[in-house]
Amino acid sequence: MEYDRYASAVRHEYASFTNDVMTEYLTRSAAGVESVGAFRVYGLGKVSGLLARVLTLTNDYLAPTGNGALRDPRDNVWIDTLRHIAIKNVNDLIVRLMGGAGRLADTLTRPAGAVGLLLQRKVARPELTATDHSGRKWQADKLVAVMARDFAYQAYLDATIDKLKGEGVEWVQVAHPSAYHPHHGLVMRLAEVGQLRKSIFHPNSHARLVPHVPT
Repeated sequence: MEYDRYASAVRHEYASFTNDVMTEYLTRSAAGVESVGAFRVYGLGKVSGLLARVLTLTNDYLAPTGNGALRDPRDNVWIDTLRHIAIKNVNDLIVRLMGGAGRLADTLTRPAGAVGLLLQRKVARPELTATDHSGRKWQADKLVAVMARDFAYQAYLDATIDKLKGEGVEWVQVAHPSAYHPHHGLVMRLAEVGQLRKSIFHPNSHARLVPHVPT
């Protein structure tokens, strides 16, 4: 589906962003060069580039649905959240640089056994994390993937509901790729979809809404 392709494209852009800022961070850390100000400028430039590309992807995705175009990342909760996550990624790396890049350089050159080498690798490439709206901590790339997919899926669902309303459809049913899914074939009024939206049309769902045709 188009929403999965959108999510995949966003994941690719975010992975490219994190690879760039992480490479820059590791280069400076391994050399014992902090240059926090220069890294901040570099990182925020990468954030701007990421948001510009995702904004283009989003508008290209939304255009056929009739959901309208976005001009600023803050126009949409999902993209604004992506902005906060990306800025946090950069800030977390800045904090590490300020904590002493020289000490990290010493650690990387110090002889170590197998356990020590694993520790060095963990220290050398820190895990980027983010917190969702419920306060749960995630690996940042996984949270971005979930949020991108949910945004696209919910936009698709909104467009479907608007289309069905415009066609005067009153009764709809849930269609699933698997006929054995417990929600497959569930019939409801179109006006009742909102009551079941979170339980049926959740971030990982593949459910679709189609007009119900009585047999």
